[in-house]
Amino acid sequence: MDPLRIILILIGAIIIAGIAFFEIRKRRSASSDSEYSKRTEPTLTLEGEEVISVDDDLLISESKADNDSNSEIVMLSISAKNGNAFKGTELVEAAEDVGLYYGAWNIFHYHIHNDAGETKPVFSMANITEPGFFDISKITNFSTKGVTLFMQLPGPLAAMDALDEMLSAGNALADRLDGVLQDEEHKELTPDRVEHLKEKILNFNISVH
Repeated sequence: MDPLRIILILIGAIIIAGIAFFEIRKRRSASSDSEYSKRTEPTLTLEGEEVISVDDDLLISESKADNDSNSEIVMLSISAKNGNAFKGTELVEAAEDVGLYYGAWNIFHYHIHNDAGETKPVFSMANITEPGFFDISKITNFSTKGVTLFMQLPGPLAAMDALDEMLSAGNALADRLDGVLQDEEHKELTPDRVEHLKEKILNFNISVH
């Protein structure tokens, strides 16, 4: 299985069905068969903390069938340095500065407006640890060791354009919060790793055309 899909850590946005962690898991647990119920879901760890479980079924858009392979998850993370944490109010201010706004499923979304006047999410931001969402009513007392930016391809923008937007936001957030921008393996996003990510997206584009 593609490691990128295994390490996706969050509940999701409009473009990623079922990323509303509690709601989706609750609904699926009621309808899941015995084979699914025995499945052990992988988890991630960040400096000893458990992050949210990954369920491949949560990676597919509501508009797609569960067996549709013509989609790709792209994920970046911004982690606090030296065991520090991002404060809630500073995180919200930084997110809004780069165009991410609190919305559906209690996470943040970066939107575009198409020619038809519709608002479409390009990518989203969630808390890196369980349960993945943000309680905005308690944000002044909130802190986290990191956040995740994620999107599903294809989306409302061309894949490379969407990646450029997410990279720009990720770099700006990392600078603003004094964090480290990382790839899906939680390794610092060096220029070489950016090129690897672009190559992966290029290969995905080729595979679906």
